[in-house]
Amino acid sequence: MTQITNISLRRILDSRGNPTVEADVLTQSGGFGRAAAPSGASTGEYEAIELDPAEAIANARERAIPRLIDTVHAGNQREVDAALHAADGTGNFSEIGANSAVAISMAAAKAGSDVLGAPVYQHLGGTFRGESLPTPLGNVVGGGEHAKEATHIQEFLSAPIGAPNIAEAVFANAAVHARVSEILDERGVPAAKGDEGAWAPPISDAEAFSLVDKAVADVEDDLGFEIRFGLDMAAAELYDADAGGYVYGDEVKSTTEQVEYVAEMITEYDLVYVEDPLDENDYEGFATLTDRVGDQTLICGDDLFVTSVERLQTGIDTDAANSILIKPNQIGTLTDAFDAIELAGEHGYETVVSHRSGETEDVTIAHLAVATDAGFIKTGTVQGERTAKLNELIRIAEDAVWQKTITKWSKLLMTTRQWSTSPLLTLTQRPRPTLILRPMNRPRVPQPRTTLLRKGETQPPRRAKQVLMPNLMMNSRDQHLMRTWCRMKRQTFSSPLRIIFLLVFILELSRKQTIWNGSSIVSVMMGFTCWMSARQIHESERLRISSRIIIPIRCWLQARDSMDVSLQRSLQTLSAHVHAPGDLFLEHLRILTMKDISNLMFWLSLTQSAMHKQ
Repeated sequence: MTQITNISLRRILDSRGNPTVEADVLTQSGGFGRAAAPSGASTGEYEAIELDPAEAIANARERAIPRLIDTVHAGNQREVDAALHAADGTGNFSEIGANSAVAISMAAAKAGSDVLGAPVYQHLGGTFRGESLPTPLGNVVGGGEHAKEATHIQEFLSAPIGAPNIAEAVFANAAVHARVSEILDERGVPAAKGDEGAWAPPISDAEAFSLVDKAVADVEDDLGFEIRFGLDMAAAELYDADAGGYVYGDEVKSTTEQVEYVAEMITEYDLVYVEDPLDENDYEGFATLTDRVGDQTLICGDDLFVTSVERLQTGIDTDAANSILIKPNQIGTLTDAFDAIELAGEHGYETVVSHRSGETEDVTIAHLAVATDAGFIKTGTVQGERTAKLNELIRIAEDAVWQKTITKWSKLLMTTRQWSTSPLLTLTQRPRPTLILRPMNRPRVPQPRTTLLRKGETQPPRRAKQVLMPNLMMNSRDQHLMRTWCRMKRQTFSSPLRIIFLLVFILELSRKQTIWNGSSIVSVMMGFTCWMSARQIHESERLRISSRIIIPIRCWLQARDSMDVSLQRSLQTLSAHVHAPGDLFLEHLRILTMKDISNLMFWLSLTQSAMHKQ
């Protein structure tokens, strides 16, 4: 099923306008994955080698792709990444390029999850992932290699450690970013933006500390939960061996002075996180600083460890740092990144999954952070390529709830044999093509499907000419929900329901007024399930519908705050027509919005409860 049948590589633009590598992976059963490699401005000496994208693509096509196609399975991530290492033949991907390797590695992970119908974070991390999400670190003021004529310290990071959920944390960082802009305006300080969307004012490091501290405090007071901040010092860029220390403009600090300076800032501003406070080769300096303030904050190694198991082990042996930054493109594959995370966890190191300054809209690191139960994720605050990851984290948080809810519903329905033994329906099996929702240009795969016959019928009713749904770009979560629906309907529902659902689906798509996702699709299907069931099964079975379907849906809707103002309008519209004959009801569907249809099931739940009490 997951055997790789095709890999395509191309050049695309990253957020800095530079070319990078994007990979598409297609599997035997139609699984599809796409991923793009980021690139960094502040790069460590020991990172995997990134080649010119054109060269990396040419080398990967010659060396790596032949080893993968028709041989390796996308569902086995270690097999994919082992083949990439074998194709390269070096320890740092200097032959095929870390940019092509990481793009293929991440695309294969997405293709494997697509076949399974599970989110990428569950495919990589396992069934029980999704319970906890990382705290986002938001870059609000920047300088260093990301913005010239700004601060020497590369990043000042907002850290909403007290946020009740990921959505509140994301919006808190955005609020701090906006507050920084307001304070700069009040002080008459002009500010452009750096590579990652952080403000880059021409101010000193001391002024930046004061600025961010005030912005964080103001937003903390407004939102009512704890927000602190941290730093990415990128000290390897500040260190000058010829000058004999860390260069801050006209001032040069020795290693001892640098340790003292960082420790003072941690104490004065209660910093929650400090990344790369010393040079990438200074394990001893990291150990000294960690011993001094490691119980107060996270001392994180980025250029020090470069997501490498070997360098991390050296840090563990010398007690250098207490957390590690994870960047898949630093090491070349997801497997290597996972191995570094596992080693860090075994020795009590916190993990921080990170973006790069040159990013794309790819959201793999959001899934990687959830899959590995990382404590933090560093992926900016604003700009599309940064917010893509943050928005995906919000979706993942919602998806985790959906996974539990849908799994519970499907188990209830699949194990309730009364549905399939209803006196009105009998089941028969015959192979026929099913309708598959798939990305553009995905090959159609015929599959067997259950035909539902009314009692007394000997053959299925004559089928009208098949109507194909437009191709839909659906994410893994939506595909999982649709597959759950398909399993449920084979044992539960009749052909008229599928016809109604298909009609409404096509009507809404043609109007192009609805953004379809898993929740809206399931809402429509469940709503019509309740409506059809109430008219096709015996009175004695209505209690079973209420207990098995309607009440769980009502509880879910209440949990989702669906009782909004539009519900009243929906109830008025629907109450006049829900008991009408089927043809009249279908006629009125043309004037309803998707919100009305979704609210139908809530209205029905109230109706059914009232009928039951009577």
